[in-house]
Parts: sequence; C-alpha cells; structure tokens
Amino acid sequence: MSKILEHNTEPEPGMPQPLPERERLLWQGSADFRSLLFGSFHFSKLLVYFGAVLVVHFVVKARELPLGEALTQTGGFALLAGLALGIMAVYAYYLAKATMYSITDRRVVLRTGVALSLTVNLPFKRIESADLRLRSDGSGDLSLLPEPGSRASWLLLWPMVKPFRLFRVQPVLRGIADAEAAGEVLAEALGDALSREEVTPEPLPERRTQPLRSSDEPTRGFRPYPTIPLAAMVSLVVIAFVGASWSVLFNDGAGSADEEAIEASVQLYFEDSDDGSVLVREAGGGTVIDVLDPGTNGFVRATLRTLVRARAAVDASDETPFVVGQGTSGRIFLIDPVSERRIDLRAFGPTNAEAFARYLDDGAFVSEIADAAAETTAAQSDTTIALKIGETE
Repeated sequence: MSKILEHNTEPEPGMPQPLPERERLLWQGSADFRSLLFGSFHFSKLLVYFGAVLVVHFVVKARELPLGEALTQTGGFALLAGLALGIMAVYAYYLAKATMYSITDRRVVLRTGVALSLTVNLPFKRIESADLRLRSDGSGDLSLLPEPGSRASWLLLWPMVKPFRLFRVQPVLRGIADAEAAGEVLAEALGDALSREEVTPEPLPERRTQPLRSSDEPTRGFRPYPTIPLAAMVSLVVIAFVGASWSVLFNDGAGSADEEAIEASVQLYFEDSDDGSVLVREAGGGTVIDVLDPGTNGFVRATLRTLVRARAAVDASDETPFVVGQGTSGRIFLIDPVSERRIDLRAFGPTNAEAFARYLDDGAFVSEIADAAAETTAAQSDTTIALKIGETE
C-alpha cells in the first residue's frame, strides 16, 4: 500500500488544480537540498560562527578551570550547537522534498511547506519584475516582485521569501538546481505574455464597504497582512537576541553570581510573630532592627519562604542566620550558608532589591530602627508604670 501524503491528492504534481486547456506547463522543478542548506540557510557560515564561539569559550574557561573541566564544559556547548545544526539540516531536507516550482505560459506556481502545505499562484499580470541570483555551483534563486497592492504573508511563505522585505513581500523560488535554465524559461514566458499584452496591471479597486466578490468567485492576488505589527515583532526579537548575547559576552567582568566576592554583609534572623508580623534581628546582639507588619513586604516573605523550604529539605536547623551581602559589582545577594543558596536580588528589580539592601546602608538604617524600637519599648514601659500607679491610688 502506498503512503497517503498530502501531495498525493494533487491532480498534477505541484499544481493545486488541473491545468486549463489553453495553459501549457513550460518548466517544473524542485528545490535542491544542498543549495537550500548551504545557500539559503548559510550552513557554512553557521559552522564557522559556532566553531569560533566554542574556541573562545574554551580559551576563557581554560584560564579559570582545569583543562579537563574546560573541555567538558565546551563539549556540552558543542553538543547543543550540533543539535541546532542538525535540526536545520533535517528541516532543509524535508523542505526540499516538499517544495516544487512550476512555470506555465501564464503564471508561476510555488508549492512549499513542511508541516503546513502552501500553494501560491503568481499570475504574470501580477508580477512587476523578476530577479535571478546564481551561485558558483550553478544553483540559485528566482525572486519575484508582485505589483503594488498584491502582498503575501511573510510568515506563511518563509523561508521562500526575501529577507527584510516586510512591507513588500517578494516570494522566492529557492534552491533551484539549474537556476539559469529556469530563469531563461521565465524570461521568455514573461516576454511572450507581454507581447500578448497580458501583463498590463489592472487598476486597483476602490475601497468599499461591501464585499468585492462573492464566495464562489476565484481569489485573485494576495491577502494583505498588517505590516507594522510584524515589523515591530521582528524588531523586538532581534533586540532581545542582541541584548541577551551582549549580556552573556560582555557582562562588565562581574562574573557569575555564585562566584562574585562579597564586600559588605550583615547577618540577620527573621522570626515570625504570633500577630503575623516578622521580626528582623541582628545575629550579633539579637537586637530587633525591623518589624515587617502583617500583609506587607510580600517579596521579602516569599523569598525567605523559598530559603526556609530549602533548609527543610536538608533537615537543617534555624540557628544559622541568613546573610544579606553586597558583591564587588554592586549586586545585592540574599545568602543561606546552610543550603548554600545565593539569590541575586537585582534580578527582581531595584525596588525588591532595596527591601534587603536597606540593611546594608552603612548601619544607618539599623541604628535608626534600633533607636526607634528602644523609644517604643521605653514608652510602653512608662505607660505600664503609669497604669500601675493609677491602680495603686
């Protein structure tokens, strides 16, 4: 039994419908795997890029770690790079198998898609120009520029489109093994159509509130798409990628959070009270330096719960204080010496980091809170004495 594939149902290979009686097929071909992989997907350049990144990574790690450990870490990244390149090669292989190009005396038909099959008809009267790009091995790409107003979806056609042409999408017949022959056929067909005056663009219809055609009429041209949101989305992805790469490669020499030295620190106990508040005590003298009222300081409470659960997982006691420290780069850390966990508070924003950093402000905050606590205690004592004196009288 033969396999039932999506393309087996085509009335003719590469064509969504049988050719009309007056239309002739002039040329037909499929995408070449090697041309797609090395030409359209730039596989060779990616090999050089990943190789250079791995070499730099190994040199940097070899200065910090023993040679064997540096090789092990670099080998892990090499496996990830190989996986990415392998996925690209597999995709290019199946894309080549699924893609077929057809040129008739009236139109160009592009059938492509691995997971989602897509067939695009480009009538000659809708094509403004065509461009041929040849490579050294004879393969190449044929790019087609539709007339203004006939726009295709860049996302649906990818990778069979010209890059960075978001506002006027140009479909591309990629990876043609004998691109020059296909280009000659297309040029001759366009010339014959022009001589028959078939490529004169029709005037664009005016904007109407009623549908331009009934549901049973054939669809002409392409369906427009929102270009500005698409351009914004692509820009956001590019900016995020560049920013993440810059942060990884040039992190101002701060090193990883787990390796950064601590310049200033304070040891603290956090105790739950019966009324739902949290008492913050200095580890040295046990002085209460802060009181977190019930329902406040949600970030502090949630962070501490995380470290308490980590201690419970190793059956550790609560006698060891937590450490709030400032690293050499200025980052604020919450450290648990028992579970050896270190939380970089800067990752949660400056406001949340300040909730712990205030305990490190040269002792000013600690002294201020301690004085306030002492005054409150003294006031409570005076009130108690006054009440007792009143009872005695």
